[in-house]
Amino acid sequence: MINPDWLRYFVVVAETRNLRMAAERLHVTHQAISHALGKLEAHFGQTLLDRGQRIRGLTPAGEVFLGQVRGLMDGFESLERRMDELRSEVPRGPVRLAGGGMVHNYLLPATLVELARRFPEVRPSLFSMGAQDVERWLAAGELDIGLLPAPPTRGELAWAESLSCRSVIVGPPGPKRAWDELAWIVPRTFEGTGGSVDGWPEDRFPRRGVAEVDQLEAALGLCEAGLGAAFVPDLAVTNRLARGALAVVADTPFDLTERFYVAWRRGARLTPAVREAVKALSAG
Repeated sequence: MINPDWLRYFVVVAETRNLRMAAERLHVTHQAISHALGKLEAHFGQTLLDRGQRIRGLTPAGEVFLGQVRGLMDGFESLERRMDELRSEVPRGPVRLAGGGMVHNYLLPATLVELARRFPEVRPSLFSMGAQDVERWLAAGELDIGLLPAPPTRGELAWAESLSCRSVIVGPPGPKRAWDELAWIVPRTFEGTGGSVDGWPEDRFPRRGVAEVDQLEAALGLCEAGLGAAFVPDLAVTNRLARGALAVVADTPFDLTERFYVAWRRGARLTPAVREAVKALSAG
């Protein structure tokens, strides 16, 4: 049986016409190459090299053999590359993601938990930053994936629609009521205008507030304690609704739905881990 290494040794000897140089290039001994050449010539019953004190060239049989072997070696290399590709198809390794605000706090962690559950060798890194910084870091190759509130403005970025998020009215579990019968916990900014930051149009639908907070988690904590209701993105309360700590306690008089977008660098070769993360974050 022919050892594939013998064929590789023959090709290098044919190229260098020097056993010492071939041995150095192949990182093997001179004796190993001489042994391989002898085995090949014995197997085929042909003299392949014209040699005396040194290698003068290939015999006619050696020329034919070299042409055939090069094709075989190309096939071996292609096979090895394909096998490496198949091994690398298992999602593993780093995935660098970024988004801001609610995306960072609620959407990305839940997605990454599921991704890590399915593919334990994936190693996610999660960053919090604004949309402009997400685009800049993606374009520079410092991030693999970004979550944005609008399609990216940079032409070097590709994107797809991600999940949507609808705001709902939540409070302590109980029968549903009309929204204007509720006591409200309102998130506000305490710098500048001090306006509401939950997207509720106060001018059209005024609410009776019982508390003001500047953090969404504080509002949810007060809701769980029974103080009142809050208007929050459904992504932020998925776990609380599932375990019954909160409930949707009223229908909204209008619809507030946000769409997010997953972006990556156009033309980049995405690793299997990054591809799976993009798939998990894409709509549909």
